[in-house]
Amino acid sequence: MIDTDTSKIVATATEKQKSFIASLLVKHTGYREEFGVRVIKAMTEDTLPRDKASEIIDWLLAKPLRVTAGQTGAKPSSDPWPAVTEGHYAVKSLTGNNDLDFFRVDRPTEGKYAGKTFVKRVIGGHPATSIRYGEVRKVLEAILAAGESKAATLYGTEIGRCYVCNKTLTDELSRSLGIGPHCRAASHKH
Repeated sequence: MIDTDTSKIVATATEKQKSFIASLLVKHTGYREEFGVRVIKAMTEDTLPRDKASEIIDWLLAKPLRVTAGQTGAKPSSDPWPAVTEGHYAVKSLTGNNDLDFFRVDRPTEGKYAGKTFVKRVIGGHPATSIRYGEVRKVLEAILAAGESKAATLYGTEIGRCYVCNKTLTDELSRSLGIGPHCRAASHKH
C-alpha cells in the first residue's frame, strides 16, 4: 500500500538556500560554532526544511557581521552601513521640515564599539541626539549622494563649526571652507 498523505512531505532547503546560508555563516563568525555545525549538518542530511532555511537566512541577515582576527581596513565587515567618514554633515532635509538636516557620524576605531557606525542628529542649542536605527541608512546614503566633501563643507559653512572637530570657526577663511586650521593641517598630513 502506498502512503498518499502529502502532509508528511516537507520541502527541504534548496541548493541556493544552502549555499547562501553557508556564506552567511562564514561572514557571521561571531556566532556559536555549534549553531553553524548543526545547521550545516541539517543541510547535508537534507533535513533542513525550506521554510526553516528562509528563517535562518532572514535571522542571519538581520545580525551585524563580525570582524575576524586580523581584519583591517577603513570599513570593517562588522559594519552593515555605507562607508561614510567620521565627521559632521549637512544634507537637504530628509523630512521636509527644514531646508537642511545636520548630522554627526562617529566611527570608533578602538574599544567596545570599534568598527561600528553611529549617527546623531545635530539640532542647534541641544546635544546631538541619536536617530532611529531605521533612519541610519537613509542618512548615510543622503550624505554619499550629496558628496561627503560637499555635505561636510555645507555643515561647516552653515553652522560655523569645523566639520571635523565641531569647534567654532573664528576666521573668515575657516568659515568659508567649513574646517578649522588645525584640522586642515592634520588632513594635509595624510
